[in-house]
Amino acid sequence: MSGKGAGLVAFGGLAPLVAACDPAALEPPDGNGWLLQNTFASSVIAVSGQPVGATGYVWPAAPTDSATFPLPGGGWALAVNHGDPDATGAGGASFIEFAAAGSIVTAGAILTGTINNRGGAATPDGTWLSAEQTSLGKVWECDVLGTTAAVQRPAFGRFRRGSLTFDATTGAYYVTEAEAAGGLYRFTPDVPGDLTAGTLDVLTETAGVAAWTPVPEPTGTPTPTRLQVPDTVTFDGGAGIDAHDGRIVFATSGTNQLWLLDPTTPATTPLATVPGAGEVVVVAADAVYATDGAGQLQLARQDGATFVVQSLPTAPGAELAGPSFAPSRDRLFVNTPNGGGATYQVCGSWSVFDYADPLINLSIDESAPDEVVITAVTYNGVTVTGEYGPTTDLGTTLTPTKVTAPNPFTHVITLPGCGVRHLELTFTSAEATTTVPLTVGQPAFSVQYEGPETGAIYDPHGQLFLARGFNAAAGNHADVGYFTYQNGGNIENNAFPWATLDGFDASDVADMKANWDFNLVRLNIDATDLVSWGSDPALRSVIQLLTDNEIVAMPEVHKVGAFDTGLDPGPAEVADAATEWAALAQWAAANLTNPDYLWCNPLNEPSGRPGTTYANNTGNLATSSTAWLDWNSPITDAFRAHLPCNIVVWDDIRSGQGKMVYESYLADQSAVVTHGTAAKALYENWVGSVHAYGWWSIEKIPMSGGQTYPPSATYAEAQLAMYFADAKAAGLAVFVGELGGNNDETPLPGDEECAMGFFNLKPAGIGAIWWAGLVRYSSGYAVHGPNQDSPGDYERIPIWKFSGLAPQTYSNPANAESTTVQLVNNGIEYWDWCHNPPPAVP
Repeated sequence: MSGKGAGLVAFGGLAPLVAACDPAALEPPDGNGWLLQNTFASSVIAVSGQPVGATGYVWPAAPTDSATFPLPGGGWALAVNHGDPDATGAGGASFIEFAAAGSIVTAGAILTGTINNRGGAATPDGTWLSAEQTSLGKVWECDVLGTTAAVQRPAFGRFRRGSLTFDATTGAYYVTEAEAAGGLYRFTPDVPGDLTAGTLDVLTETAGVAAWTPVPEPTGTPTPTRLQVPDTVTFDGGAGIDAHDGRIVFATSGTNQLWLLDPTTPATTPLATVPGAGEVVVVAADAVYATDGAGQLQLARQDGATFVVQSLPTAPGAELAGPSFAPSRDRLFVNTPNGGGATYQVCGSWSVFDYADPLINLSIDESAPDEVVITAVTYNGVTVTGEYGPTTDLGTTLTPTKVTAPNPFTHVITLPGCGVRHLELTFTSAEATTTVPLTVGQPAFSVQYEGPETGAIYDPHGQLFLARGFNAAAGNHADVGYFTYQNGGNIENNAFPWATLDGFDASDVADMKANWDFNLVRLNIDATDLVSWGSDPALRSVIQLLTDNEIVAMPEVHKVGAFDTGLDPGPAEVADAATEWAALAQWAAANLTNPDYLWCNPLNEPSGRPGTTYANNTGNLATSSTAWLDWNSPITDAFRAHLPCNIVVWDDIRSGQGKMVYESYLADQSAVVTHGTAAKALYENWVGSVHAYGWWSIEKIPMSGGQTYPPSATYAEAQLAMYFADAKAAGLAVFVGELGGNNDETPLPGDEECAMGFFNLKPAGIGAIWWAGLVRYSSGYAVHGPNQDSPGDYERIPIWKFSGLAPQTYSNPANAESTTVQLVNNGIEYWDWCHNPPPAVP
């Protein structure tokens, strides 16, 4: 088990690792055969069959798992297992003691006469657990300097252990099994710190429910432990395992996978596929190092991407084992069990993995001279000041920095915040001035607030993002027909639409992309019916599927101080929403492959009807200027505590339309336009949302004599144009969170005209999420029928199955019925807008 020693420090995101561990930055092989980044250097610590330094202790064969332990005076001990499966009795464990400066003091044995010791773990008491990888393998507790004899710990059970680790959050040890169908175990001491007795559990799953179940006979006789408990969850070739910062990562060599284990629950989630996955060391909450059979250490991210950190290609088929950091983190120890066996250390700036902000590894090749001066920096299109040394933050007075290292050189700069997208550095040499654009590791999404790209949103691939999608019911909307269908002539509610469509699966997501080019689904949550929505498994399942396929899932809390209630959000409602958002974000951070594709829309249309405290039809926003911030901020804080850079989207007031009912738009009546500057100052990656319905299209209040002004698409177009222009002038990013007609076949004329006004305007950089009115009889479905399986009912076709503008024949495989279905109620205009969108930059 690698990395069990002291000094592991978490960093704030994945982006630094992508930049710092770019395989292109690896140098040619050094004298020891290692390919490393050019700021690192390798050295040989011990070679099997040879004395360790001047100690006289001959280093045993096949060094495997290891860990470091701090010692008084600043030195440390390195404990190393030896696992030669072909030499009976040649296993065991050794130690090497280092002085504070890194020189070798002494070395020796801490366990001898055992068999094929592979996995190990550091205990919180500073001892080393060494485990045999045999069918009835034992576990031994060792003094890391060999002062006292090793002691067998039978309570851990006997089986072919891959490795084990201690988790401080639960006080238990977690253990893998190196079998083709091995179990995953948990050992909990009866008394913390005393390993003489305890309970050995194995992970089981019954009817979809996972649990830790006691192993009846931990000795493994006469029945192996993995076969003693029904419904044991099996893993192919359990290998390395490590705990860090409340999370556990383990490897299965048979399937080349890395897995996440939540130590507080039995939940396991695949992390990444890494060829030859073996031992691992968790270096941060979001990443691990993994060894593989190609002689490489790799970085594996939650999104499945892997990056080579260092490589030993001069030893074909080399196995790397036991990577572990010294307590000071300035060196990494790693072993090669095969080819005779050796133990190495790699020294360098391993602290680059600790930065909370994105890093840049910059390589510049200037032919002459060897001195280059950094004279200017442009950050996201804006020139910034700062002194630029190898690891210096931006923000101080600009001082030209001379770089005298041989070319090419590497220059590392830290950048603050969530919104890092690109950086340009200008270099001046004796011959010329060169401006170098750099692609910067970034959070999955970033919002641009300054320069000509004000309001632009960038996706994880660095591409401009224009929101396109639809609103979907993600709760039990008992009285709101978000997704309705025809049944015997009556419009009825469909509480969770995709659950009734033979399962909402990857093919549906593929159709969304292929047929409509959707990239965002707004999930409408009725908090009055679905109370504990933050932990609702159906909602989480939909979010998982959407985000896995790189479609943004944007839940929003409906009917909380919104148009449906006509009330301002109260403190209790805000607190409840914050609790649920925190639960959802915590789950997403730990379980989603693409957690940045989860956006937070805290409240739907906070304050809606005229006459309420905040939406007073005769009042002005200035009368309660902080209310909007007070409602949204606690919820955003709860969400950002777990997903600190994810995009948050705040709805405007007055049914989300940010204007007086039936009156002309005025900037000071919009919370987004008036207070968006304050919101984005509090929260990076903040976006405002406006809803576009009939109030934008009706020119004046109906007159007392009964005369009315009909809806006007051109009037809506002019009003919306003013809103978007004011938002851009304030340096804001905004989009339309709801656009469209009513929920049935006969939408309100004003809603239709407003939608047409938006389509006429087609504003650059403004995305739109459709509400309803896409197809006949239904917001979410085309309806045709009758349904032969249920007389009086009608078949429902989800909108994402549409693949063309013209009316089309849809074949129903359930009853071999075909019918013609068409888009109605501005559906054709929305189709055209999705397929011919405006530029994504305002």
